[in-house]
Order: sequence, then C-alpha cells, then structure tokens
Amino acid sequence: MEELLARCAPSDGIHHSICWMTAMEGVRVCEFDCTFPADWERPGLSPGHFEMLFCQRGRMTAHWADGRTLPLCGREILLLSSTPEMERFHWSEEAMKGVLVAVDSVLARKSLQQICGLLGGPELDAGQVRQLMERQRGCAVLERTAWSDGVFQAIQSLTPEQRRQYCVWKVAEVLYLLCCGGILRCKAPEIYYDRHQVGRV
Repeated sequence: MEELLARCAPSDGIHHSICWMTAMEGVRVCEFDCTFPADWERPGLSPGHFEMLFCQRGRMTAHWADGRTLPLCGREILLLSSTPEMERFHWSEEAMKGVLVAVDSVLARKSLQQICGLLGGPELDAGQVRQLMERQRGCAVLERTAWSDGVFQAIQSLTPEQRRQYCVWKVAEVLYLLCCGGILRCKAPEIYYDRHQVGRV
C-alpha cells in the first residue's frame, strides 16, 4: 500500500489527505483519508518489506487467484508482506481512513529489536513472523479483540504526530505478541464460489 499511497494525489475535486513521516531508519508512516481506485491489481511487496495498516474507517477486500477472499473493515488491523499469490485488492466506494506503517525489515531490525526489548520476554524473531505470514499467504487481518479496540480508542484521542508514533510502537507490539504465540489470532479467509463455475461442476 505504500506504493499505492505514494501515487495518490488530489484530483477531480476528490478530497485527499495524505501525510508521510519517517519514524526511524527503515520505518515510514503514512496517515491518510482518501479514496482509492476500485481495484489494485497484482499487489506485491519486495522480500523483506512489511506493512501494517490500522484501518479507522472504510472497507477493503483482498482476493487470491483461487477464489479466497479476506475482508478488512474499520477498526481492524491488516498485515501485509510479500504476496505472490494475491490477485487484487478491492476497495469500497467510501473513503478509507487509517495509518499505514511500512517497514524495511533489514534496515529497521535493530530499532524494532530495541523497542521489543523494552517489553521484555522473547526477542523479535523475524523468521517466525515470516513463517506466520507465509501461512497466511502474505496477507492477514487480526481478529477484533478488546486489545485492538483499545488501540483504536487511543488513536482517536492523540494528535496526528502522536498517532503516527503510537502506531509504530503498536507494530512492534504486534510483532512481539505474534512471536509469543496464541495471543493474537488472524481471521480465516472466506471462500468465494462463482455460481457459473459451480453450475459447470
């Protein structure tokens, strides 16, 4: 999504609000409130690139080539990594609002390790996170919990600069919790069956 947001600009009277900042080496943050093209074909991230979207408003659906879909709604968190099997993202017509944190895992590794070190417990295991994302086929949405509701409640009360810094902290916390195992769970993709295909079968 970093690539897509970088291409967005005000046009045809459509309101766009997009603000970028570099939080630390290898970590860029974008706070946005804008509309996207209906479909983003063949979304893909380079190896070692990782994104987390804190969606405050709007709806998007990820589509895989085999018919599986994964919806993202307001007050949910999207995790995105290399997605060779992803066919497209489809956005609803309403504007989407949120905070995107884009991470270069090589450049940001030391900084994220330091943040996770403040939490105590296991070190950030990049290999474990990569394996989890491979099992999710490069795209995951965290199940909504009291923890995630608390994150979005806090986001609403912060200034824009505080909000972006807070989301970087939460990225480190999500990675830490994923490495702990079993604390955060991902939504299961849905299976879409085209009725014409079913009819032929």
